[in-house]
Amino acid sequence: LNTATEGSYAGAVEIVSNAAPSPYVFSVVGEVASESLVGDLNGDGVIDGADLGLLLAVWGTSNQDADLNGDGVVDGSDLGVLLGLWQ
Repeated sequence: LNTATEGSYAGAVEIVSNAAPSPYVFSVVGEVASESLVGDLNGDGVIDGADLGLLLAVWGTSNQDADLNGDGVVDGSDLGVLLGLWQ
């Protein structure tokens, strides 16, 4: 789906096993989102003061959205990443 447009997609996958008396079918649902911008915490397409405010609001937590360097804690390293990407 690397060329899919943004939106929701659903489908089915059929798994056939010689050990099973009948095929097993399960549904697969996925969401193709627009490409996100690292540091754009509010999703408006710009890294600015609004994103800084969101980062500071969760300072010292393990908030995954604001943990920009992925080390498990929102801290000065994440602030450095955000400021380095500031637009």
